[in-house]
Amino acid sequence: MLKRLPFDLGYYLPGVFFAGKPSRRYDDVSLSATVYVIQQGSECGIIDAGVGMHRFRMLVRFLAAQRVTPSWIVLTHDHYDHTGNASALQDRYGCPVLMHAADKPLAEQPLRAFDDDWMLGVRGATLRDAYTQMNRSEEEYLSEQRSVARDRYHPVAVDGTLEDGDVIEVGDMQLEVVHSPGHSPGSLSMYLPACGAIFAGDLPMWLGPARPHPLGHYADWLQSLNRLVALEVRVLGWGHAVPTVGHRRCRRFLENTRDRVRRMEAEIVGALNRGKCTTEEVADSLTIDADDPFVRRLLEDSVHTILHTMREEGTVKISRRGEDICWRAS
Repeated sequence: MLKRLPFDLGYYLPGVFFAGKPSRRYDDVSLSATVYVIQQGSECGIIDAGVGMHRFRMLVRFLAAQRVTPSWIVLTHDHYDHTGNASALQDRYGCPVLMHAADKPLAEQPLRAFDDDWMLGVRGATLRDAYTQMNRSEEEYLSEQRSVARDRYHPVAVDGTLEDGDVIEVGDMQLEVVHSPGHSPGSLSMYLPACGAIFAGDLPMWLGPARPHPLGHYADWLQSLNRLVALEVRVLGWGHAVPTVGHRRCRRFLENTRDRVRRMEAEIVGALNRGKCTTEEVADSLTIDADDPFVRRLLEDSVHTILHTMREEGTVKISRRGEDICWRAS
């Protein structure tokens, strides 16, 4: 049964706590991701660190009340709303920070995403390429770079890496690492078989990958989501929501997320067949409420990632219409 906790920590299952309900509270820079604490006796581990002093202080007060010190921090991926407080927690408690090797470089140096040589060598394409293909201006690209440097720059020293199938422990509880790429190349889900709980980062986001290629990848996202659907998940914790509880509810949530994005894929194909060809035109044609500028941005990023997967599969190609980059059926 779920119970309320003090310190605004929301709810818990036996030994599983989460810090912070989803809200539009912007403390310092952004909406903080949910922080999960896995505890057994005097031992605990932390999954994702959140960002901002409000979330940090909440977590410190909770750990003090529980009289526990974290043995490790696992970051499900490299995005700042999940990694932002990791260094402060690492300094305070002396615990190692762990994540997948594919996301480690950007967690340690977020501005690498704007290094064309590094991105081309490691990811095979650049973020500048994505902006060009979405007809975003050079000034928009530079503005994003400045925003990361000014507001979203939270580098963290990663002490070790985790791979698919690895197991880490809290007391007698074992958590299995499930590599879940798509939202990022190194996204992880942490599976607790003892109670069927999985902590999936931002993989189950209803807009799909929500990152442009090469930061996100649609085919990987689908495969990762299908893998979670196949597990016996009875508690689903992800990055910006209260946990979903119950096997049927969890399965329905994951299947609905997958099917919603598959429908979006079909709508993208329909838009291309009707002559919509720029990323913006395709996004405008979708039956998705994206009036919020932030949601609209994520939607366009997902559209770009889906189109890029179609390009890899040979079903669409890139062309030009005047100065615009267009996508057309092959």
